[in-house]
Amino acid sequence: PMPLVVGELLHEVLDLMSARFRLALHITQLPRLRAEFGVAPGALDAVVGVGIGPCHYPVGAEVVAALERQQVIDGSWRGDGVVDLARFASGRLAALGLDPARVRVLPGCTACSQRYHSFRCDGNPAGRQWNAVVLTEGLRPPTP
Repeated sequence: PMPLVVGELLHEVLDLMSARFRLALHITQLPRLRAEFGVAPGALDAVVGVGIGPCHYPVGAEVVAALERQQVIDGSWRGDGVVDLARFASGRLAALGLDPARVRVLPGCTACSQRYHSFRCDGNPAGRQWNAVVLTEGLRPPTP
């Protein structure tokens, strides 16, 4: 899975998602941030973590069709039988109102690097990854 963190530090709102191609369904949680916390999409920052890259992510037409049903700003996530999930996620976030300049995509592919565990690459012997968000003192908003 590819980690996706969306948040706004002033209101101390963070949403950590771990997504596969069904990412489009999970990103629809963003309107809840406005409804429940009063945070508009344009005020959010996002980090799209390292996941499987298009070099190792062949998909069928049904996956592409499912993703194409979602509004995405940039169509460059589609390839010839592959999907670039990081590009899809950043384009989807922009379509939902995030400022593209506030969306950071971490480079890499979990299958290409020994730094990461990849079930797609290693099968059952692969280790598992976990995600966490840690706010250091320098990033924490001042207490009123």
